[in-house]
Amino acid sequence: MRRRWVTVTSLLGAFTVATLAYTWPIPAYLDSAYVYTRPSVMPISHADSYLTSWMLAWGGHALRTAPLRIFDANIFYPIRDSLAFSEHMLGAVVQILPVDTIGRSPVLDHNVLLLLSYVLTGVGSALLLLELGTSMTAAVVGGALATFGPWRLGYLDHVNLIANHWMPFTWLFLHRLLRTARWGAGVGFAVSLILQSLTSVYHAYYFGVAVGVFLVLHVAWRLPAARGAYLRTTLFGVLVALVLAPTFVPYLVLKERFGLGRSAWEVFWFSALGEHFLGAFMYPLRWLQSRFMIEGAGPNGAIGWGTGFLCIGAVVLGGPRNGRRPATLYLTLALIIALLSLGPTMHLSSGFAPGIPGPYPLLSFIPGWDALRCPGRASMSSFLAVAILAGLGADAVLARLRSRHARAVAAALLALIVLVDCWRTRFYVWVPPLDSGQWAAHDWVAAHAPGVPILELPLGSPEWQGAYMVLSSRDWNPLVNGHSGFDPAGPYLRGVFFRFPDPDSLRLLADLKVGLVIVHDDLRPGPICLRLEFRPMPYLSETWSGQKTCILRVLGAPPAPPTPREQLVALAGARLTGSAGDSAAAAGDGDLATHWMQDIVPTADGWLQIDLPEPHPVRRIRLRLGPHYGDYPRHYRVDASTDGVQWAPLTPVRLAEPPLRGLLHDPGDLSVDLEIPVTSTAHLRVVRPARTKDSPVDLFSNWLHWGVHEVELYEAADS
Repeated sequence: MRRRWVTVTSLLGAFTVATLAYTWPIPAYLDSAYVYTRPSVMPISHADSYLTSWMLAWGGHALRTAPLRIFDANIFYPIRDSLAFSEHMLGAVVQILPVDTIGRSPVLDHNVLLLLSYVLTGVGSALLLLELGTSMTAAVVGGALATFGPWRLGYLDHVNLIANHWMPFTWLFLHRLLRTARWGAGVGFAVSLILQSLTSVYHAYYFGVAVGVFLVLHVAWRLPAARGAYLRTTLFGVLVALVLAPTFVPYLVLKERFGLGRSAWEVFWFSALGEHFLGAFMYPLRWLQSRFMIEGAGPNGAIGWGTGFLCIGAVVLGGPRNGRRPATLYLTLALIIALLSLGPTMHLSSGFAPGIPGPYPLLSFIPGWDALRCPGRASMSSFLAVAILAGLGADAVLARLRSRHARAVAAALLALIVLVDCWRTRFYVWVPPLDSGQWAAHDWVAAHAPGVPILELPLGSPEWQGAYMVLSSRDWNPLVNGHSGFDPAGPYLRGVFFRFPDPDSLRLLADLKVGLVIVHDDLRPGPICLRLEFRPMPYLSETWSGQKTCILRVLGAPPAPPTPREQLVALAGARLTGSAGDSAAAAGDGDLATHWMQDIVPTADGWLQIDLPEPHPVRRIRLRLGPHYGDYPRHYRVDASTDGVQWAPLTPVRLAEPPLRGLLHDPGDLSVDLEIPVTSTAHLRVVRPARTKDSPVDLFSNWLHWGVHEVELYEAADS
């Protein structure tokens, strides 16, 4: 036992020093900056860094204050359980909770987790190799390749993904459990797998599949297993599933209510390519340039020449204790998961060639699988298996050298392989442009208006939506703003609040019970705070002011224009059909529990057609959505016809107002109203137009279908 603790302590010390050297200058900017591999990155990378920082800070806050409501995050107000629009990172939150409690800095949380992941991935991989019977030298080589390999550099702005450090510990305890059938090893396996799965939903799915493949291969290659080991492994697997299951419920609920899913194009775009694995061998000159010559270039091919040589050595030579079977297991595991990461259609290099059908769709029976956007993220398990395989190869080479001199030379060559294959060009520091005035505004909110819902302006850039989330860590008030893989109201809200403080935007704020608006004049095309100094605005009062930022209290809103008396048009005898010729009777049967839906084809119009027995002077169409927020038409046009054959538009294409107001009053009966010019007609179409060059860039993102529970037509009461 004492010797084991000496080994663990030595590895922790060695990989801590190596991590500080490799990741410099991150340690010098722990609470103030992010680092990237390029001198300039897309604003979405900054937004994602803010997002993961906010996830960690929110998780720490929620665990300290209301752990059972952790999914009810403060963003995307008034939507409940909005944390399920992205990762919850609970596994990582627990690990950095002391840091967050003391430091209360989202950037610090992000960077500490990043450094911790580098250290623990190296230590865990080395311990795994020692469990497989390698020498300490080979274990350190494999651990270094696992943690400092170039495949991790692409995830610096996604700390939820780079934090894969429980993967090697999971395999370590799984090997030990299968070899000994001891309960202690089973507990270690279960805890490691739970922590890894709770760190990222992607890891829960893709690494979960990798663990399942591992067990199948363990049986197939007849690796040694103690009596009863597979049964105990199954029991611990069931325990892990039971622990994880409650954390998936909010995701499945939001997926159903908001219609979340990924288009085939997104899955194609975010799939890995064969050259991501084999680029060093396919394009050796380009690989050398990306590794050593071009500053800010991403690595072309994550498996280097030396790593590839060691992998071949592991399979050909075999280990001195267990032969070739462990190497064969990790080689097969790496290949299977690599093929999975290539997505539904596998490609060797970028382009629009037809490709080869891959195994990815075979797993579509798993609940939530169709909501995963990035099959390429499965490659993290594959690359880790490659590093373990390379460590086994290093041990196989060293075991065949008898003289001390030869082993010293081999150790030097192995160190050179690690240096070459893990070399990186410089890191570039980016200090978030959050000034003292912006932080001071949220400090004022925390002190004087706790719990009051806030809108922060301007809307628009994902980078600034992410920045507002980080700033909100000072007060944790409900925030209309938000950034994630899904923006439930973004296109519409950007248009409405661009015109703030006009009557429509004020009425929306009042209806949503938003009490404060934080305005950053330096980010807007037209100043608001400065105007208030010279001319008061109705329904607003300034409660706090800094140099470029002010806080406005919403006092009310101008009354809405009077609505003429109206009555419901009876749909008895009406015929409802979809654009595909399908019956849409469920949308007019008077039963809110029934549901008509239509898949979104962005390149073509889709519609719901209503043919009445006789003309009516319709002035308003209400689409009742039940609890399905995601069914609302994000943009629409209403067409009319005199004969049901020739159609003319009654309205231009408009962005529909999302049913945010309904979330506060009756979330089980959401609705959208479509105002139209009073038109006497028996034939109407609610059209979901095709994408055009003028459509907002994110309009069709995560929009796979639209639908209606009940359609209602209204005419003037005296008609």
